[in-house]
Amino acid sequence: MSSQIFAQVSMMFCVPLYFQVTSRDSAAGAGAHLVPAVMGNAVGGLTAGAIVKKTGRYKSLTVSAGLIASVTYILLYLRWNGSTYILESLYILPGGFGTGVAQGCVFVSMTALLDPAHVAMATGGLFLFSNFGITGGITASNAALGIKFRRLLERRLSGVAGAEEIIRQATSDARYISTLQGRVRETVVACYVEGLKGTYLLSLTGSLTASVIALTIRGHQL
Repeated sequence: MSSQIFAQVSMMFCVPLYFQVTSRDSAAGAGAHLVPAVMGNAVGGLTAGAIVKKTGRYKSLTVSAGLIASVTYILLYLRWNGSTYILESLYILPGGFGTGVAQGCVFVSMTALLDPAHVAMATGGLFLFSNFGITGGITASNAALGIKFRRLLERRLSGVAGAEEIIRQATSDARYISTLQGRVRETVVACYVEGLKGTYLLSLTGSLTASVIALTIRGHQL
């Protein structure tokens, strides 16, 4: 489950930045674009619970959770190119839904296979690994974005007056980008959008890894 959480947290870290940079949204406005993912988490968890209750099976559902979430990261990579309509925020819904399904199914599979005396310890371990996923998602996406963004800026702003200061400011504070104008702003925004695409690939890798790991879960009829 930590791989799936890694994927979603990485995405949720980057989505507000995308809208702050490309649309000059406020922090609150940019954060509002995360609502579909949160709704997906809730619906995914409830759906997983209902299906497991009805069928008594969870392995195939856990495997499919990562594949469902992967749809989000593919759409973001292909469609979020700097000019994004508000309805395209719904692309993050499958990512949240898949993570909700994964969380529900992993918890059920854990409690179904363990002796009741070990459930408390296992639950603590589950939350610990979830926190690893959260920390790893933020750290990895921030590093990937920063490295690629800087490299693109250095290449595309070569020869521009004040390029070093622009690069320093843009890579340290995304809000600075909204103060830029004209061709320089277009170049910086394009570099930022391209840098974010690397984070979507990280999330995609995390989701697919979660599905592969789910194949190792031992099936158990509840």
